[in-house]
Amino acid sequence: MSGWTGKWAGGRTKVDGKGRAQWVLERMVAGRRFTKVLDATSEKQALAELALFERDPTST
Repeated sequence: MSGWTGKWAGGRTKVDGKGRAQWVLERMVAGRRFTKVLDATSEKQALAELALFERDPTST
C-alpha cells in the first residue's frame, strides 16, 4: 500500500509502492513551490536535508 502517512517539520511522509518510508520536502520560497522526495532513511537524515535546503533553496 502506498500513500501519505503523516507530516514532519519539512513536509509530509509517505510509503512507496515497496512499503518503504519516504520523507517529502514541501516548501514555498519567494512564491516558488519546492517538492522533493528526499534520499533519507530516517527523520534525522530528513531534518539534516531540510537544514541544507533552508540554507540555499535554489541549489536543489
